[in-house]
Amino acid sequence: MRRVILLLGVLTGCATGAERMNLDRPPSSAELGMGYDDAVALSSDYVAHQGYPDAEFLAAERVAPNIWCVRFGLSPRGSQHRLDVYFDGQRRVLVRKQEIHGLSASWIPQGG
Repeated sequence: MRRVILLLGVLTGCATGAERMNLDRPPSSAELGMGYDDAVALSSDYVAHQGYPDAEFLAAERVAPNIWCVRFGLSPRGSQHRLDVYFDGQRRVLVRKQEIHGLSASWIPQGG
């Protein structure tokens, strides 16, 4: 009977220890998807192949657990354009592309 109780105690301890190890272990790169550098590289390749040779990298941010938004400036003289590309970091595929046309502005101080 002692052997059975001892065996059950050891097995329970091993199972509990294994669960703790899994909870404390950092997530793998496969679980996290792509990182910042991967998102920038993938989106830069995409933008170059889509006919935006003068696109200038502006920023990259994770907007959801597996979604990256990478922004590029497309500013010809006199206007402000931006291209935002969204990639699924887990599957490494484009999920959205948005070209934003804006106005340029400058501060004009008022005399007083």
